[in-house]
Amino acid sequence: GAGAARLVSCEPAGGATEPEDALIHKVSCPAGVRPAVAAALAGVRLADSLDSVPPDIPSGTTWVTRGGAVVRGNCFEHWSAETPTATPLTVKHAADTARAALEAARTAAAAAEARLAECAARIRELGGAIQNARAELDSRRRAMAQKEGEQQALSRESAEARRKLETVSFEFDSISEATRSGVEERQAIHRERDAALGRREGVASDIQARTSELHDLENEHSRIQGELVELRVRCGGMQNALENAESQRESATARVAELRATAAARAGSIENYRRGSETLERTNTEAQSRLERLSQEVSENGTRLETLTALRAEQSAATESCASLLAEKRKTLDTVRAAKADTDIQLAEHRMRRQNQIDRTTSEYGVSLDQIINWPEPEWPEGAPSFESIETQVAEIRLKIEAMGPVNLVAIEEYSELEERHAFLAKQEADLVQAKEQLMDMIRQINKTTSDLFADTFAKINENFQKMFTRLFNGGSAKLVLVNEEDILECGIEIIGRPPGKKLQNISLLSGGERTLTAVALLFAIYMIKPSPFCLLDELDAPLDDSNIGRFIDVLRDFLSQSQFVIITHNQHTISAANILYGVTMPEKGVSKMVSMRFRKREEQERAQQLAPA
Repeated sequence: GAGAARLVSCEPAGGATEPEDALIHKVSCPAGVRPAVAAALAGVRLADSLDSVPPDIPSGTTWVTRGGAVVRGNCFEHWSAETPTATPLTVKHAADTARAALEAARTAAAAAEARLAECAARIRELGGAIQNARAELDSRRRAMAQKEGEQQALSRESAEARRKLETVSFEFDSISEATRSGVEERQAIHRERDAALGRREGVASDIQARTSELHDLENEHSRIQGELVELRVRCGGMQNALENAESQRESATARVAELRATAAARAGSIENYRRGSETLERTNTEAQSRLERLSQEVSENGTRLETLTALRAEQSAATESCASLLAEKRKTLDTVRAAKADTDIQLAEHRMRRQNQIDRTTSEYGVSLDQIINWPEPEWPEGAPSFESIETQVAEIRLKIEAMGPVNLVAIEEYSELEERHAFLAKQEADLVQAKEQLMDMIRQINKTTSDLFADTFAKINENFQKMFTRLFNGGSAKLVLVNEEDILECGIEIIGRPPGKKLQNISLLSGGERTLTAVALLFAIYMIKPSPFCLLDELDAPLDDSNIGRFIDVLRDFLSQSQFVIITHNQHTISAANILYGVTMPEKGVSKMVSMRFRKREEQERAQQLAPA
């Protein structure tokens, strides 16, 4: 009760031998089923065409042609490959064709996967190269930031050096001002000394008899004059130091300590002068008190003076002669003292100059005084040059040394560091150049591959577009044209179409419906190259009329075997072609409701009614 069955005898009818044109001789099968096949095909013969079939066919004999015709004694059948129920041979042929197409598709898929893997590897390589380039860029940025920090540090050091130079200049000006004030104090001391000398002369004229006290005052005067000479020597040394500081202003920083020491010594000398001035004032006060006592003694000795007047008159001639002799001796003594003071000053100046030269030689050339003294006399092959030529040569050498600048003690270390940095940067530059070349090669290869793929895909799309355009317009022609075929990756694409009955023209000159159908043709042409499981169309059929919508729906039906389409539309013809309908209705004002409906074909409905129980 589950179905039908056929029983076939394994023995051929009558046991006769099949002729050479029997179909059994063209069939290959396993040996186990060979008797059953022979019994099933007993009496079946193969003919090349209907013309080779004999007109009289005996009973029990069947002729089969290669085109699918079956002829019996009273029956003729024809099996066509276009009928819904195909012959077994046609089915097998279709299966073989499908298998070959499947193998070709698998081969193409494997090639595409290999190409995809190759592209992925290329992308990973490019990603690594990009990461390396970014790392190098970050290191360059860090190096540049470090250089900017070093530049800022140098700027700060330069500003600090400027501030120090301003401080040294201010201290130098202060020392100069103090020196000028010292000169004024020296002049004041000179004036005080002159006043003291005047008072001393007055006291000496008044008290000629006090020779011992006069001698003490002269000794005090000699001491003050010696201090004055020493002060002059020190002032001369200060002037020389100031001249040396002005000539060597660049080395003012090294000389600040020496100038401060000299200023301290000068301050001590000024303090000594102040103390000497106070001593002179005390001496003057004591002299005035003594003068009062002496005046009293003079009044007391007035009588004695009168008695001694005669004696004085007698001795006046001798006194005058002694006074003239004493004046001459004093002039000689003053001349000798002045000469001695000038000699002391010159000696002090020479000593200071000698010490300055020794200090300068020691600081500039690193040679001590003993080495200079013990240094042997140079041997002059052409004779000793003149002092002026030696001074000129020394000045030239000094200018060359000053032009060379100070000696950099860390030049070797800096050269090693710069050499290492240069080698590192050269290596980095070589790596960057190599990476750039690799990237450029990859870009060129990618552009070539992309151009080839684009050209291949563009040719396929153009072919599909022409077919789809002809189908949608029911005639006409269309094509896609590259604006610049030499640079296909950057050029534009022009769409040219010719609907039936019109000239070939640009798409912008077509009507709205024609432009829409052209766009649909291009869309489906691209969709044929790379279809997707789902496709959403939003009122794509709005500008189309009924005839165009019919062709549009026929095209959509061809794609239903590989994709599902979701269409948003208001057109009734498009809605009638759908399998499932979803809509929104408003049964009451302000209340929306979703409705859905599934459409069935009439055959499915009839089949469902037949299968339904009574």
